[in-house]
Amino acid sequence: MTWLTLATAFPIPAKPGGLWTMVIDYVDAATVLKIVAPEKAEWSYSPGSACSANGDLTAMIGRSGCLLPAGPVGALIGKIGGSTAGSADGTIFLVGVTCVFTVDEKSGGPLYLSMNDEPSGFCNNTGQLAVDVMRRA
Repeated sequence: MTWLTLATAFPIPAKPGGLWTMVIDYVDAATVLKIVAPEKAEWSYSPGSACSANGDLTAMIGRSGCLLPAGPVGALIGKIGGSTAGSADGTIFLVGVTCVFTVDEKSGGPLYLSMNDEPSGFCNNTGQLAVDVMRRA
């Protein structure tokens, strides 16, 4: 499969300006995206709690208040559509270290990335991940 690069080593801070960091201004409906974060890179969702983009399966923070309750705390997550401040707009999905995601055929919009954390918990997050984003040619 051939991939076209859309962003290389794009910095995703653990403490974004809103809830999300915009990576791509607009992704067309039915686009197949591949998002990759470095396997060994770490960021922290609370002091002393570092994890990779795959998140922390043993986190003491409950997932129910996170942006994506089904995903591990600290994991890299994505969203198509909505805004940098929205927690319930757009389509939210788990990225982890590697993800291939097909944008719904009836939607499109900006691609946002963030850490899966409670919206009130971003204040003590540290670090960032350098993420590559590609689309199927």
